[in-house]
Amino acid sequence: MDELELCGFIRAYPKYSMDDNLCIYQLTDPFSLFHLRFINGKRPKNPRFWTSNLESPSMSAWKGYAFEQVCLSHSEQIKQALGIAAISTEMSSWRSRQSSLGAQIDLLFDRKDGIINLCEMKYSKAEYTMSAKEETALRNRIAVFETETHTKKAVHLTMVTTYGIAKNSHSDIVQSEITLEDMFA
Repeated sequence: MDELELCGFIRAYPKYSMDDNLCIYQLTDPFSLFHLRFINGKRPKNPRFWTSNLESPSMSAWKGYAFEQVCLSHSEQIKQALGIAAISTEMSSWRSRQSSLGAQIDLLFDRKDGIINLCEMKYSKAEYTMSAKEETALRNRIAVFETETHTKKAVHLTMVTTYGIAKNSHSDIVQSEITLEDMFA
C-alpha cells in the first residue's frame, strides 16, 4: 500500500476520529479510474458513443466524481484560497458511524484556530444553485458531524464549485466558497 501511495495510484486519508488511526484509501490514478468506469470489459458498438453520451447520467456522475478528485488533489490550493495556509491544519475525511442517513464528508480541515472547514464539492456548468432539499441535507450533515464528534470548534461550510454559488435563499448556509479558478490561481 505504501508503494502504491508513493507512486500516486492511491491516496490515504486519515479518518476524523479521536479513537483510531484508520485511513480511507482511495484510487486516484486518473487513467485507472477512467478505465475501470468506462473501458474495462465494455466495447461500445456506436462509433459516436462519446459524443452522444456527453450529457448522460453516467457521464454527469463521472464529471462530478472527476471534479471531486481534482479538488482532493489540490487541497493545499484550497487552503491557500481560504486564507488558512499559515494555520496548522489536519486534513481528513469523515463518515458517520451512527446516523442512518449515512452522513459523509470527503474533505475537512481541522484547524488549530478553533474552526473546522467542512468542504462540499459540486461540479456545475455554471454557478451552482443550491436547492431547499440540499440546504436541509447539508444542515443535517453538519448536525450529525457535530453530534457524533462532540467537537467544540466552530464548523464552517465551504463550498468548492466550478464557477461559484448562485446567491439565493438557500445559499446563506455557506461561510466560504472556492472556485476552480481559485484552485489554479
